[in-house]
Amino acid sequence: MGNDSFDPLSSTSSPVIVYLDIKSPYAFIARAPTRALEAELGLRFDWRPLTLNIPSYLGSAKLDKRGKVETARRSRSQWGAVKYAYRDARRYAALQGYPLRGTEKIWDTALIHIAFNWVRTTAPEALDAFLDRVYPPSAARRVCVTRARSSMSRSRCQNG
Repeated sequence: MGNDSFDPLSSTSSPVIVYLDIKSPYAFIARAPTRALEAELGLRFDWRPLTLNIPSYLGSAKLDKRGKVETARRSRSQWGAVKYAYRDARRYAALQGYPLRGTEKIWDTALIHIAFNWVRTTAPEALDAFLDRVYPPSAARRVCVTRARSSMSRSRCQNG
């Protein structure tokens, strides 16, 4: 080998792939710092949707209309992990000036991710605006991300 040293940040030909799930509070609060890192390093990031299967590792629960647990399929340690994650995420979201509310259920974000991928591939210059439009309302539960007929002005998702 010669004196060539490998510097992964010196190549701008391949983008850094960043995966997001619209339902993830961590992805929500990571957007701005990740964008800042992209700009600071002068790299190109390729933002892609990834639909997490949260019940497969954190169990699931559903709240009733009063916000009380109606059904749960979680162990005690899974409940602890979920509660810690939301406290942690809320703290970081507050530092960025965003409200972050706990979820009423685990949203199926496959549909909004289809739109995410469509914008990413057909109008990549509009992707930042798309994510800015979808993310804060989703994290504050002001928009339904699970239905094809939902609009950004919709106040809440119906149960189901």
